[in-house]
Amino acid sequence: MFGLTHIPEIDRFLPSSGWRVPHLDKMVHFVLYAGWASLWWLALTEGGRSRLRASAVGWIVAGGVAWAAFDELTQAIVGRHPSLWDLLCDIVGVGLALVALAAWQRRRSSRHLRSA
Repeated sequence: MFGLTHIPEIDRFLPSSGWRVPHLDKMVHFVLYAGWASLWWLALTEGGRSRLRASAVGWIVAGGVAWAAFDELTQAIVGRHPSLWDLLCDIVGVGLALVALAAWQRRRSSRHLRSA
């Protein structure tokens, strides 16, 4: 993620007519951080076989927020501009991924209880 968000002079790759998809950069931030949180969730739940404690969820959220802030602040080193909107998309990506995974896990475990 750090490498992707620190490509110097990224705007030189921007088409002269702009991106075909509005706010593509925000979607990329969202997907990167949702993927990051999902990988942590999968690692800590042994691929979804165990439940994730609230404290672990809190650490994933705190880590995601800290990394997103670090990520945005250090982009200035390579001539890019930090953005609060990018930071918000990062945090929302982490949060929504964890909410979706928790809902999936609850549904999966309730399905197993009914079939047992």
